[in-house]
Amino acid sequence: IEPMEVDCVLCDSDEVIGGIRAIHTPGHCLGHLAFLWNDILIAGDAASNVGWLRAAIGTENHHQALGSIQKLCLFDFETACFGHGPPILKKADKRFRARQWFAKLDPQIVKAN
Repeated sequence: IEPMEVDCVLCDSDEVIGGIRAIHTPGHCLGHLAFLWNDILIAGDAASNVGWLRAAIGTENHHQALGSIQKLCLFDFETACFGHGPPILKKADKRFRARQWFAKLDPQIVKAN
């Protein structure tokens, strides 16, 4: 795949437009971003909802991917949308936090992200 030219570099917590917040979520790939707008999380490939809520199937770094999901657990959102699988339309943040591996946040992983 040919590289693309970058139009705009986003950093963690940058506002994109209209209050949409960028969240750096490496793991699937190094520069992956999720986006939070009001109470909607656009997870992209930071997580998937195919069969059940989990880390994306294909990741460059599984440890980082889990840390990124732990980071997403720190935010409040009603709805979550994914690159793979149907959206979660109600209490999505609680579903993220209810997963066993999300129960205890590793501050070192979250900080590294």
